[in-house]
Amino acid sequence: MKKKIWIINHYAGETYFSKGGRHFWFAKYLKQLGYEPIIICSNSMHGNSKVYFQNVKSWNQCIENKYDIPYIFIKARPYTGNGKQRFFNMLDFFERLNKYASDFVKHLGKPDIILASSIHPLAVVSGIRIAKKLGIQCICEYRDLWPDELLSMGVIHDKSIMTIILRQIEYWTYKKADAIIFTMEGGTQYIRDQKWDRDNGGKINISKCFYINNGIDLEEYEANLISEKFDDADLDNKALFKIVYTGTIRKANGIERILDIAEQLRNYRDIRFFLFGQCDDEGWLKEEIRLRKLDSVIYKGRVHKKLIPSILQRSDLNLLNYQNGKLFRYGCSNNKLFDYMASGSMILCTIKMNFSILYKYKCGMEILDETISECVKSILQIYGMSDKERQTYQMNALQAVKDYNMEKLAGDLANIIENI
Repeated sequence: MKKKIWIINHYAGETYFSKGGRHFWFAKYLKQLGYEPIIICSNSMHGNSKVYFQNVKSWNQCIENKYDIPYIFIKARPYTGNGKQRFFNMLDFFERLNKYASDFVKHLGKPDIILASSIHPLAVVSGIRIAKKLGIQCICEYRDLWPDELLSMGVIHDKSIMTIILRQIEYWTYKKADAIIFTMEGGTQYIRDQKWDRDNGGKINISKCFYINNGIDLEEYEANLISEKFDDADLDNKALFKIVYTGTIRKANGIERILDIAEQLRNYRDIRFFLFGQCDDEGWLKEEIRLRKLDSVIYKGRVHKKLIPSILQRSDLNLLNYQNGKLFRYGCSNNKLFDYMASGSMILCTIKMNFSILYKYKCGMEILDETISECVKSILQIYGMSDKERQTYQMNALQAVKDYNMEKLAGDLANIIENI
């Protein structure tokens, strides 16, 4: 008999339309393995004042046509930024998910297991509470470490009441989860550092902790590479050494560091930096490029996800631009890393992190000292490499990315489901 799986992810609404992302891909491949996944999400767009499906009253069900994956959209007020409205948005989702869970059972049948995924902890709390009420098990997935994520951004302080409350909620969810999945490899080390494991006098059994990083649907990636071409004369120019950054472009993401690096490399007339992604302040970025006279930095703007393979394939160097922080000691689960690996282009990460995938597979380079001068030095090292030297890294990346193919990762998840 097929097992019904509820996948709770507050922010999975976008995956309904993009037909991609961690939980969409999990659902796609779990369905192929004989499971019946249902994705439960909010109807509000993350960080945007718009909503999906204006007619949602409390909740509604839609069916994804391509893979026939059911989605439940729960009404939650729209918000922008990280202020009070986002917190109320979380409460809306939490309250209505718990209130209407029995209706979901009535319309769609009782689930056999729940996978509750956190960006914020209330989604995980809901999963545990609903699972207990239904007499089933709950797997809790942690893609961010709250409240440490907020501490690292300076949103809250170490001794604040909010930090204490979030830490207690976090510990409670770890204790109550039937299994724990971390997307960063050092998740179990995080538990040990908090002294929450049994060896340190805590109540968490480390044996119920697992690691499934983010990944990539190679089937989809390769299909997009064939069918979706991004026409761009700059990327087609073989006389240029093309450095590509993809992702959100904010001051908080350290985008100024890329401008600083470009400034140091201005005498290399064939080196170009291409920035692809949504910029929160395009005016500032364009003016900064103009004032610094950085002809080598070209802001391309946001592009559809389907075009990313076409862009990355023509890059000479794909840039992972990070600023060092405490959380990187537990590893990294950034989606773009796997896009970069699948492209077969050279990869440079601007920091050194623990549990490094680039180091493990020797499929890219990391900078030990995150100063601008060291970034420049590393770029010039790659710039001066022979084709044979680069090909070693590139072939390693193409082989390594198979370990993070979502078809394989869904199999890893299925193995956890069957054995908890």
